[in-house]
Order: sequence, then C-alpha cells, then structure tokens
Amino acid sequence: MRSSQIEMFLTAVEEGSIAGAARELGKSRTTVSAAISALEDNLGVQLLKRSGNSVALTDVGRMVHDDCERLLQAAYDVEAKCRQFESGIESA
Repeated sequence: MRSSQIEMFLTAVEEGSIAGAARELGKSRTTVSAAISALEDNLGVQLLKRSGNSVALTDVGRMVHDDCERLLQAAYDVEAKCRQFESGIESA
C-alpha cells in the first residue's frame, strides 16, 4: 500500500470519478484507475463501485475511508519532517 494509491483513492471519492481525480492530481485516468485497482488488490477488497463515469464507496470503502485520510496525513507529516531535517530545521 503506497501513499500515492491512498491519495488517488481519496481524491476519486472526493471528486466522484476517476476522471475527476485524474484532473485534480494532474495524472491520466489510466494511472489513477490502475493505482486504485492495485490498492484494492493489495487489500483484497473492492473499495469503490464503478458505474459509468462515477464512483461510490463500497461498504468496506466507507469503513476504511477515514483511516485512509489519517494514513495519508501521517505520510505527509513524515515527509515534511524529513524535508525539514534535510534543510537543517529540527522539528520539535
């Protein structure tokens, strides 16, 4: 499970479609779709119901959505702390 896959999953949910997520993230629809499919394969569950141009959370997708938001925020925090450290700024 990669933070980029989680970001694409969350963005697809927020935008309501793979195409919307792709536009928001500056990626191709194929890239976003493949990343979400890889995340689902890794977890062994279907997170999104795909219908035409729209997506909706499955029951398990709804259950893990908030956890994914917290995971992504933690990943961003780790990256920020590492960038601060590399630039010589120690975090408290």
